[in-house]
Parts: sequence; C-alpha cells; structure tokens
Amino acid sequence: MATFPESWWKERPLVLGHRGASHDAPQNTLAAFRKAVEVGADGVELDVHLSRDGVPVVIHDAKVDATTDGSGSVSAMSLAELQSPLQVVYRLPPGSVSRGDLLTMADGGVMVAHSDAVDRRLLRFSADGMLVWERSYAGQLNGDVRLQRLGADIYVTAQSELGNDGDMTLYALSAANNRLTMLFRSGTRTPLPGGSWTAVLPDHLLINTGGGPLALLDPQAALMASGVR
Repeated sequence: MATFPESWWKERPLVLGHRGASHDAPQNTLAAFRKAVEVGADGVELDVHLSRDGVPVVIHDAKVDATTDGSGSVSAMSLAELQSPLQVVYRLPPGSVSRGDLLTMADGGVMVAHSDAVDRRLLRFSADGMLVWERSYAGQLNGDVRLQRLGADIYVTAQSELGNDGDMTLYALSAANNRLTMLFRSGTRTPLPGGSWTAVLPDHLLINTGGGPLALLDPQAALMASGVR
C-alpha cells in the first residue's frame, strides 16, 4: 500500500482529478484517469459500486442510465451485462437529428448540427469521440441546418420553406472562435420541397435555392469581401 510522508499535507495540497479529467474524457474511465495524470494531477477521485455478482465497478451513480446506453441499477446487473461497448459522451436535448446534419472532419473528428424546439447548436467531437466544443446559434440559424466541408473550411447552410416563401443562407464557420460569417443568401416565393442544396467542387460551392437557377460561389472571395480574410 502506498504511503505519504506525514508532512505531505503541510508542503502543498494534493491535486486530484474529480472522476479523472472528466472535462476532457468520459468520467471514471481509464482515458479520464490517464488524462488527469498527463496534465499533472497527483491522483484521481473515483466511485465504486458492486455488480450483482460482487465485482467492483467504477461508476459514479448507482444506476447506469447517465453514462451508458442502458438503464437500471449496477447492483442488479452482472459484470458481463455491465460491459456495454457503448459509452454516452453527450446527451442531446429533445429534438430530431434528422433536422440537423453530421460531417466527418479532416482530422477524423465529427461535426454535428442539431435542431430542437428552441435551439440550433453545433457540436465538435474529436476523433476519439470526446466533445471539443459546443455552441448555440439560436436566432441566427433557422430551419434545416446542413454542413459542408471544402478542404479544412466548414460551411453551414440554413434553409427554411415556410408557406410560399423559401430562403437559404450560407455561412462560413470560423475555426478560431466558432463564429458564423454570412456569405450568401437567396430565396424564392415558389420553393420546391428539397430543392435547396449546396454541392462541393474543388474550389467553389454550387448552390441551388428552391429548385431555381444554379449559382457558383467562391467562398474565399466571399470571405475577403466580408472583411474576414
């Protein structure tokens, strides 16, 4: 058993990672414990419950609902039942991801556009599934949100088809501060369902609004015109 000098607490307080580095990795996992050590923690704080067959399980809650894809009490499950391959890393609010979009990033991570009754948000996940950042764009993005990647640059389109009016707005997403810069906006009074879209070409974006004329946009030139670049 490890021991500490009697005077350790007089020299300096110990720094312990709460459930590991739980901000950077899923709580109470080896990834979170390793990350805590990497950033200089003296140790980690963790929680243990016993499974039905008496095996210690590192998990905070007495139930598995908050951090896995299952539900129920740890004490009611065997170790085999508890060893799910899925780990919950983020819980989206009520909504429909079908009204958002998913985009694979150049570094292997993922960008998620999610819409619910009151919010539009973007979430960036790393290649190992950890949440890097999230931001709400309520009031700025309306309607269905779609994501496009041209090289390392990310573009976001918001499309609405309400009544007899339809419009689409194209934004550039800043990698530095996650800010949206509007590059293009168009609309039609007779939109066709699903008629608005963007397609990625080598150096341009091909845009169609409501099934009308096609437009070819140079996003870098649009950013320069907006004063961002």
